[in-house]
Amino acid sequence: MGDKAHTPAGAAGRAPTADRPSEIRNVVLVGHSGAGKTTLVEALAQTAGALGRPGRVEDGATVSDYDEIEHRQHRSVQLSL
Repeated sequence: MGDKAHTPAGAAGRAPTADRPSEIRNVVLVGHSGAGKTTLVEALAQTAGALGRPGRVEDGATVSDYDEIEHRQHRSVQLSL
């Protein structure tokens, strides 16, 4: 075991490190209401090829705002994955 590098174990196994960004899977967007979090998610989804064109919060056509109350209030209410 002397030739193996010691890596701390997390809840799901080996903890990801900064030199391996491809292993990091968690992203959190935090900001004040109206800061543009939903718009950023739409742009990222389009860039990744998941959307043909991004939706608009004003139109109630965003991928992360799927609940009727979110469409009526023009803001995110539920957590989106």
